[in-house]
Amino acid sequence: MLELLFSALPELIAVTPVLLIGLLPPALLVMLALAMGNTTQIRRAVRAMGEGCDPEPLLTLSMKTLKRYGLSQNPRHRNLLFSAHINAATALYNLGRFEEALAHLDRPGLEGYPLPSQAVCLLNRAAVYCDTERPDAMEDALTRAEGLIRTPSFPPNQRQAFASICHSDRLALEMLQNGPTPELEAAYQSLLLQAGGESQRVGIRLQLAKCALARGDSAAAREHLEYIKAHGNKLFTRQRAEALLSTMDH
Repeated sequence: MLELLFSALPELIAVTPVLLIGLLPPALLVMLALAMGNTTQIRRAVRAMGEGCDPEPLLTLSMKTLKRYGLSQNPRHRNLLFSAHINAATALYNLGRFEEALAHLDRPGLEGYPLPSQAVCLLNRAAVYCDTERPDAMEDALTRAEGLIRTPSFPPNQRQAFASICHSDRLALEMLQNGPTPELEAAYQSLLLQAGGESQRVGIRLQLAKCALARGDSAAAREHLEYIKAHGNKLFTRQRAEALLSTMDH
C-alpha cells in the first residue's frame, strides 16, 4: 500500500484469507504513477487483481519499484519501499507463494510507520498464517491489528474498512480452528452477497465449498468449486478448488 506524498496512508487495500480485495484509491494510483510513471499500467494491475484474478501485474510493478528505489538513501522513499513490499507480499500470497510473501512482510518491520500501515502488514501476516494453517500465529497477528484499529489515534475514516477485514479474518480463523459450521456458512453467504469483485467471490466460494462438503452436500460444493475453476485464473485458490474437485471425482 503506497502513501500519498510518502506520508498519508490512503484507504485500506489488503487481501484477507477470503480475498476481500478492494479497488486501489486515487491516492494510491497517484503514488504508483509517481513511482512507475505509467498510470495506465497501474489501472490495469488493479483491474487484473480485482476482476481478472491475476496478481502478476501487481507483483511486477512492486518489484520494479523495489529495484528502482531499493538502494535509495532518501528518507522520503522509506514509506514507498514499505508499500512496495506490502504490495509484493499481497501478490505473492494470492499466487500461493507464502514464504516469499512473509519474507517481504519481514523486510520493513513496523516501528515508525503510521498505524494503518502497521495494521495492513499484520493483516497480510494473518492471511498467510491462515493458509499455512498456523492458527496461533494468525490469532496473534489479528489481535495485534485489532488493537491498533481500536487506538484513538487510528484514522476514523479508515476504521470501518479495517474492522470489516478483521471480521472476515475472524471467520477464517474460526474455520481453521473448529472446521465448518452452519453459522460460518451463513456468514460467508452474507459476505458473498456483499462481494465487490471477482477475487472476493472466488475466495468466499472456496469457504462455502468447504462448508457444503462438511454437511454432505456435494452438489453445492461442486457448484462453488466449478465456479472457482472457471473464474479463478492465476489465484492459488483455483489450484485448491481443482484439487478438491479431483478428490471428489475419485
